[in-house]
Amino acid sequence: MMQRQARWNDAYERLGWAMAVAVVAGILAIWLAGIAVHGTGPAPAAAASGGDLLRADAERPVGYALIRFSAAEGGGLAARTANGRDIGTLESARDGFVISMVRGLDRSRRAGGIDIREPYRLTQWNNGQVLLEDPMTGAQIELSAFGKTNVGAFRRLLERAR
Repeated sequence: MMQRQARWNDAYERLGWAMAVAVVAGILAIWLAGIAVHGTGPAPAAAASGGDLLRADAERPVGYALIRFSAAEGGGLAARTANGRDIGTLESARDGFVISMVRGLDRSRRAGGIDIREPYRLTQWNNGQVLLEDPMTGAQIELSAFGKTNVGAFRRLLERAR
């Protein structure tokens, strides 16, 4: 009877080990597939060409600025050029779209442990497209999809930065 009990336990022990190995092998296979699909390196720096976000008629940038944002009173944002020149204060009521875009990029930086004081790049292209880029994370937002009014808010910001 004891011998039969020992074989019974050995069979379940082998089954348990086989299941554990199968689970670990599955996790390893999923991890390796993720590396193959997404790569292993950090997020690329913002490409000067704007990647796939720009239309084919975007041949060259016609203006750009590196802009730093910081919290201002009343829920707004203070905007300065990368060299510290004051551009102005963005107010929630008037510049809500710009503030929400910047705060979204700030959240990504915080999640990645990146300093939110680093500047963002705002670029206008010869075809009129405006691209907001985060050189620290590689994030890019082509703003034309958000309508003329919202693109205009970023164009005004770019003009003040020049």
